[in-house]
Amino acid sequence: MPQNMFSKLTSSVLLRRVGMLSVGVAAGQAITLLASPVLTRLLDPQTFGLFGLFTSLAFLIGNVSSLRYDLGIVLAKGEGMAASLWGLCITIVFSIAAIFGLFLVSGGGDIVARLMSSDALTDVLPWVPLQVISIGLFLSGSQWATRHKVYRPQALYQFSRAAVLASLQIITAFLAWGVHGLVAAQIIAFFFAAGVLIKQAVWPHRRILMHGYSWRRMKVAAIRFRRLPQFTAPQDLLTSLTQNLPYFILGSFFGANVVGWYWLTIRTMQLPINFISQSIRQVLLQHISARVNNRQRAFPSALKASLGLAAFGGVIFSPVIAFGPYIFGFIFGDEWREAGEYARWVGLWMLTVLVKIPAWCIFHTYGRQKLQFIFEILMFICQLMALLSISYNYDSVYAIAGYTSICVVFNFVMIVTALSIARNNDKEWS
Repeated sequence: MPQNMFSKLTSSVLLRRVGMLSVGVAAGQAITLLASPVLTRLLDPQTFGLFGLFTSLAFLIGNVSSLRYDLGIVLAKGEGMAASLWGLCITIVFSIAAIFGLFLVSGGGDIVARLMSSDALTDVLPWVPLQVISIGLFLSGSQWATRHKVYRPQALYQFSRAAVLASLQIITAFLAWGVHGLVAAQIIAFFFAAGVLIKQAVWPHRRILMHGYSWRRMKVAAIRFRRLPQFTAPQDLLTSLTQNLPYFILGSFFGANVVGWYWLTIRTMQLPINFISQSIRQVLLQHISARVNNRQRAFPSALKASLGLAAFGGVIFSPVIAFGPYIFGFIFGDEWREAGEYARWVGLWMLTVLVKIPAWCIFHTYGRQKLQFIFEILMFICQLMALLSISYNYDSVYAIAGYTSICVVFNFVMIVTALSIARNNDKEWS
């Protein structure tokens, strides 16, 4: 019986695709994990704090730099429509990067630095447009690869990005380049890996992509998938702002050292999330959307994925929740024990983030982005109020505890709601 069950699991197309992507992600995360103790002994928390502020801003913009039209590449039924969406994504990404660059040149950098309570951030802000472009290229390229079920280049992307990033950051740390070295290494690694992905997964389809790159076709695609910029992009922007909110508020109340500790906490606790989330999100979105388009039941797949992710997350995060300060002090050095206190609370949050992946796919497949956006707005308001009030009256550990507790509650509600949507839809078709 166990052998039959194992054979059934390993023969699953969905699991094989997730596994292929996870191999590359796992190798990349292993490199990141090995490099982190070296970096934390070469650079101080304040340097990582500045790097965390830069990264939070760049990814805040970069993750929505295509206005989330990249998701339409997978959802589009026709190849021509998908090609037009690809061209639309690239155009929007470069446009947004250029607009932000002009904003910085016209004196906006000082405004951003003041808003983020860090004058030292002004020197690295000119790197943001390049980081935004590298993120936008990756998102568009990965969605095109997912549409064509080409997962090997995506695995290679994850590995090559981590390898180049870790190598360059260690070199720049030894050279004492500080935050500039960390930022430059990250941008170079992203562009290198995005180039590998595009060459292997996108370039073979260059003819149809060039055919789809016309203003008329892109306009039609933009109108047909208008719900993505109307609801998904603002929702993802709000999600990203919610995730990066502690950087801004903790920096304002407690300084760059606390931001550095929090950055290491998030970087470390997201390793298992990154190991599987991007892989299973892309594959599960394609899997559920295909079943819905064919009027097949999607609830069983979503429920099994949610339970499996809950079990995986419980095994991974339980040790950190119990012994966070000791683990962080041993691996990264005594200077980073405070980050282990943060990790206890962040671990609970990351567990629900992992389990919420199938719910995210359900909301997008069934066109319930508006409902998800409402959840995100309510959660953001509660998080903002909690962070401001607790940071004003208590220390950083209490602030992070309050912030993550709100995340856990709202994520749980969204998971239950999404599964109910899939189940009710299955009943209508049965």
